[in-house]
Amino acid sequence: MVLLLVDDQQSVLDGILAGVDWKALGSPEVLTANSALQAKEWFQAQAVDILVCDIEMPIENGLELFRWVRENYPRTEGIFLTSHAVFDYAQTALKLGSFEYLVQPIDYRELELSLKRLMNHIYNERENRGLSEIGTAVIENREVLVRHFWTNLILTESNKRLESIAKDILLLGIPADVRKKYMLVLLTVKDEHVSLGRWDTESAINNICALFSQCAELAGETDNVFFLQLDDIHLLAVMREQQNSRLYETLKLWLDACAQSLSIHCSCLASSAVPLNGLDKQYRKLRAFEESDPFVRGIVFPEHPRPPREEVERLSAMLAPYTDFESWIRFFSHGEDGKLREELESCLEKIGRTPGVSANVLFFFYQQIMGAFFASLRMRNVKEGDIYTTNNYLALLVRARNSADDLRAWFDALLEYNKTLPLLQGSTEHALVNQLKEYINAHLDLDLTRKELAEQVYLSESYVSHLFSKETGEPLADYITNRKIELAQNLLSTTSYPVSIIAVKAGYSNFSYFSKLFKKKTGLAPNEYRKAYGA
Repeated sequence: MVLLLVDDQQSVLDGILAGVDWKALGSPEVLTANSALQAKEWFQAQAVDILVCDIEMPIENGLELFRWVRENYPRTEGIFLTSHAVFDYAQTALKLGSFEYLVQPIDYRELELSLKRLMNHIYNERENRGLSEIGTAVIENREVLVRHFWTNLILTESNKRLESIAKDILLLGIPADVRKKYMLVLLTVKDEHVSLGRWDTESAINNICALFSQCAELAGETDNVFFLQLDDIHLLAVMREQQNSRLYETLKLWLDACAQSLSIHCSCLASSAVPLNGLDKQYRKLRAFEESDPFVRGIVFPEHPRPPREEVERLSAMLAPYTDFESWIRFFSHGEDGKLREELESCLEKIGRTPGVSANVLFFFYQQIMGAFFASLRMRNVKEGDIYTTNNYLALLVRARNSADDLRAWFDALLEYNKTLPLLQGSTEHALVNQLKEYINAHLDLDLTRKELAEQVYLSESYVSHLFSKETGEPLADYITNRKIELAQNLLSTTSYPVSIIAVKAGYSNFSYFSKLFKKKTGLAPNEYRKAYGA
């Protein structure tokens, strides 16, 4: 708090400085001036919260000074001092919005009490103004903040206390109750013939969510459900605890409706019901279960994740020495059929000579090939779903896992389809980096991980990091951080959003970490940056 005392008599100023118990007022910064001109110089040099001013001063009196202050610094409050209890003075002071009008000689105790009341008034005004600004920011960004609330609660190990969750729920107006238990349902697209590309559109997600609400009502459930899209093939529903029998009925209706109305075939994994601060553990259990059994169908209520993830890891390790799928992406993108066939035959021959090969290897190999093919489609901006309308392709795909000959027949159909597609102009490396940059720049409000980015382009995490650094000269993690900080700089300089909201928009849930990182990158704390560069 900054106070400015103005009086043309230095003895009056000295008396106030010595007579008021400033320590009792919280030791505010106290400035002095002997004229209106000197007072204006102080205002132009720094912010002043309270003006304590004598009315009778030569050249420009206190009323004229306060009128200038009101026009230029409207949030500064004023207390007038006068040696004459003149009605006109008091009337003018009140019209200008003076907080207090005191007659000299001053009773320092009375002035001290007036200052205390005024300082409390200013603190309350600031708090209300701050809450109003936060409330406005919450209203303007509610959708983003609600999504961030659920994302942070479920997808990260936040270890939040229920009291803290309750405050967030109240602030954001989320229809949830910390006294109740909640459960998760993980919806996953399972059939190979489904066009994953349709999940990129907002209307498809809205249709799936709307179908769930209709099915829940038919099953007698009317509670609110929140949906969180995780990626192209996963949708997570958060709902209040339900009986397994009734939930099963709802999910069965939902899966049937998705298949019949949207031609989307899915599976559901439902968690146990737990308090809100335990949903992150339930989510990890669901994903672990799905990874341990990628062929799960229908509706499943797993209580514990099942172990054999080792089989998937064993198959991946078995194929690793034989396959260079980065090369496969390049060959698909540039239509190099001969090299693709050579790679296929080489891999099949080596797999055939490997002891302990199970029937699952062919299916896993097929999945790896499809991953490389889909990565090449994304680089060429080609929709993924059209291939499933190709003649006889579906029948060949279903049989591909039966034998090496069936896999070859399916692969021939895949190459024939690839011939109908545009080829990539330029290097796959350049296209890949551009694709990553586009995804990063469009999702700066998320906590982007190397794993998530690698999944976007169907490549390994280490390869993506190495390639990005090689092509741009900038490490992938640094690029993400720098873009997030640039976004925060722009918002600080062009908007009035609270810094906490800006941190969320830049993908940081930990405000303290964001502030330290921002200062490390820019040399200024967020509030300092706004003061220096704000509009």
